[in-house]
Amino acid sequence: MSFPFVQPYFGLGNSLQTAQASGSGAGGIGGWVELGRTSSSSLPDVSSLANKQYLMFLNFMVSDNSRPVVSMRLNGDTGTNYSLRGSGVGLGDYSSTDKSSFQTVGGQPQGDTTTVPYLTVGYIANLAGKEKLLMAHNVLDYQPGVSAAEATERREFVGKWSNTTDAVDQLSVLTTAGGSFTTDGELIVLGWDPVDDHTTNFWEELASVTASGSSTNLSSGTISAKKYLWLQCYLDGTSTRSQVTFNNDTGSNYADRYNSNGGTEGTQTTQAHYDTQGIYSSTDGRFFNMFVLNNAATSKICITHTTAMNGTGSANAPNRYETVGKWNNTSDSITEIDVDSLSGNWGSSSILKVWGSD
Repeated sequence: MSFPFVQPYFGLGNSLQTAQASGSGAGGIGGWVELGRTSSSSLPDVSSLANKQYLMFLNFMVSDNSRPVVSMRLNGDTGTNYSLRGSGVGLGDYSSTDKSSFQTVGGQPQGDTTTVPYLTVGYIANLAGKEKLLMAHNVLDYQPGVSAAEATERREFVGKWSNTTDAVDQLSVLTTAGGSFTTDGELIVLGWDPVDDHTTNFWEELASVTASGSSTNLSSGTISAKKYLWLQCYLDGTSTRSQVTFNNDTGSNYADRYNSNGGTEGTQTTQAHYDTQGIYSSTDGRFFNMFVLNNAATSKICITHTTAMNGTGSANAPNRYETVGKWNNTSDSITEIDVDSLSGNWGSSSILKVWGSD
């Protein structure tokens, strides 16, 4: 049985992952299936969704020189039936109640006249008889150019739609405070249900590699150029930090924003790699989950969540790291991903999984 909310294929047991990816395992396990999408739109809208217990959505947008504020609405409900709690760039939580939509992300800072791409990845618990619970994470290429003072911005939020009679059958993106978007927008909605046995999984496995135990590198090798990438990686070894590069580019073309255990937010610019745990060190087991917008014409923007053991036993709470970043390349798609150690080798239990889709 899969765990669709966080990582439906993770478990490091290849047989289970293969069954879920193909839908051909014992009992016919189905993975995330595409329910609908709208592309090349300034305000994408997806309707007539099949009734699935869990929904996942991917939303890519480009603001159009005008500081828009992005929101999402369910089933066309314009009543004050939405509430949310969120945080942006490491600032304290904010909450909002009795609203007519979920505000998912703001636009670029006042006075910035450049177009800005962003990616939002979210999940919805979709039981018709319960209030619909939502969680989402966002990365915004805040000021294009890797040497900018704020190279990327991140937001996270949870929300609920207080409808207890209907399953979600429509997701709509809108702007609630002026501004506009280019027609490069896309909204993709996926669904998963415990009884699914289809073989039309949205996510295609592109790479599955394990470490040798005597190398500082864990590489996907050459992979297909897919617009959306999903990485999951367990790392075991003596390295103090995991550093990701794309297409063997080790120039000063990466930037990231990071947070450790809810502490002070930090940024790194003009880097030779993308740090999945910021500047923080860890010398024991860690796991990261990453989404990448792999659009050749824009910076490749990433959302990453990492947990590290921080010592064995239940007396030691794990560390958590939240990171967003970008590879400042606007001409190539990612076709190779390498996870390198700052020092020491990756243990032989280390594994990298990469999925992708267009």
